[in-house]
Amino acid sequence: MNRKKKQWSVLGLALGALVLGALVGLLTVGTVAADPTPGFRIQIPRLDIGDVLGTGEWETWIQVQNVSHDVDTGVIVFGWGEYSNKCPSNAPGPIVHYCQLVRGNAIWTLRTQLATATKSAVIYSVPADVFQEACDAADWAEGDTHRWVEWEKEWRDGNGYIDGGHPVYGDFGGETGVQGEGEELAVTVNRYGPNDYGTFVSSTYTGISEEMDGEGSPYNYYVPYVMKGYNGLDTELTIQN
Repeated sequence: MNRKKKQWSVLGLALGALVLGALVGLLTVGTVAADPTPGFRIQIPRLDIGDVLGTGEWETWIQVQNVSHDVDTGVIVFGWGEYSNKCPSNAPGPIVHYCQLVRGNAIWTLRTQLATATKSAVIYSVPADVFQEACDAADWAEGDTHRWVEWEKEWRDGNGYIDGGHPVYGDFGGETGVQGEGEELAVTVNRYGPNDYGTFVSSTYTGISEEMDGEGSPYNYYVPYVMKGYNGLDTELTIQN
């Protein structure tokens, strides 16, 4: 990577600091795992698809691995668009969703099917035997914040309802009542594209699982290397709620 190149040349470093390296210093209130950890709900804070900064076409690959050796699991991906600047109750919610049944130890790669407007995502694991019901419910929840909230309630609790009375598309909360998880997932995001000078740069980061995210608040995230107009270098940070 050419360190004299502007903005995108250091974006991978900035994202690494934000998503992975910064987690090492995340010690307020409780200790959170610094190493990439599989999980059942994975957050992806940065997707770049298309001409994102006027520099040319960028690509993002999302790779989802079912880390079980021999048990299939359903995977539901909700994608969000640009920040709407609206309160949660008025926000547009997920703009797209994707579903796939992933075999034990297999990898599902999302690339060409990703909608250009997708900027971030949350990935859920659901039991294989209710995968289709969960996918149908995701279709119902797309484009509506309130319905997505109810979808996640059903995923977590399996309480048999969606949106206060609408028929549920199957109880995918699981018999344990502790999340509607299928098998654990490991997720990586690979980003590749040109910077301002036409040099192609890339970065890879790991999706944030529940263990990496922690429980409760507040938490501090440290970003040790940020530049603004310093010798032609700039840093861009992405923050996901």
